[in-house]
Amino acid sequence: MDKRTLKKELEERGHGAQSALAEYLGVNPSIVSRMLNSPRKLRDEEIARIEHWLSRTPKAEAAQAPPWGAAPSTTASPAQPAMPVDFRRKDMPLWAAAQGGDEGAMIINTSPIDWIPRPRELQVFDAFAVYLRGESMSPAYDEGDQLWIHPHLPPKSGDDCLFVKQVDATSFLGLVKRLVRASHDKWRVEQFNPRKEFDLDRRKWSKVWKIVGKMNRA
Repeated sequence: MDKRTLKKELEERGHGAQSALAEYLGVNPSIVSRMLNSPRKLRDEEIARIEHWLSRTPKAEAAQAPPWGAAPSTTASPAQPAMPVDFRRKDMPLWAAAQGGDEGAMIINTSPIDWIPRPRELQVFDAFAVYLRGESMSPAYDEGDQLWIHPHLPPKSGDDCLFVKQVDATSFLGLVKRLVRASHDKWRVEQFNPRKEFDLDRRKWSKVWKIVGKMNRA
């Protein structure tokens, strides 16, 4: 797929399709706009994820897609409750992570390294799992634990979360911390090893996704 083809596909899906694609990729719409209009070619991993989104987003539905690319609910019947279209998918992507980001963050790449059975707690199609790198949240979470991330549940004080700083269309920095409180410009967070509290700048760490479960390392 080239950018000309992608632009045509987005145009055929109507207003809102580019934003819906950005939400599916987990990036700001401006990043998709730069991706479409910059001289560089699409990378293989970008093409794979975009084609996956296109294949499961009918042209008649894309413009109605709410944030994060979740498809709208259908009309319920007594035997079939309404549910997002992508509930048909029973597995969930497991993303790769490596240490080395700013402030001790993990560098997370959104090209799946595996697909795992979807836990009951994560019945939204854009949920994902990631292996934890680092020991700053031990003993609650240890290096190698598989963390389950829900990108829609609003976090509250006391929740364990993945704080996100976008890098490009396929990768971001992620910090696993406990949310203490939020202000208009800061996240006050806590870690356990060593135990301390500190602030994250919300202009840099613009997203926060709730951790709803884990699988202990083998």
